[in-house]
Amino acid sequence: MQSAAFLRLTRVALAFAVAPGVVPITAWASLQFGGGIVLATYTYGSTLLFGIPLFLLFRRNSWLRWWQCIAAGALAGLPFM
Repeated sequence: MQSAAFLRLTRVALAFAVAPGVVPITAWASLQFGGGIVLATYTYGSTLLFGIPLFLLFRRNSWLRWWQCIAAGALAGLPFM
């Protein structure tokens, strides 16, 4: 029997692996093939540089409510607009 902590960690790892790929996959129809690869590189790179450290900080401070994560994501993406 797997523990709840292991299942939670698996779910978080799966989310960090799949979520950044959603943007390049959905935009692939409007971009050339090379553009999709560049977009995927950017999304996965920014997830590694910003998303995972922010998640770890939020988890340590128990700030994992849905509105806190949305606010942090909006603020983290603001400089790139």
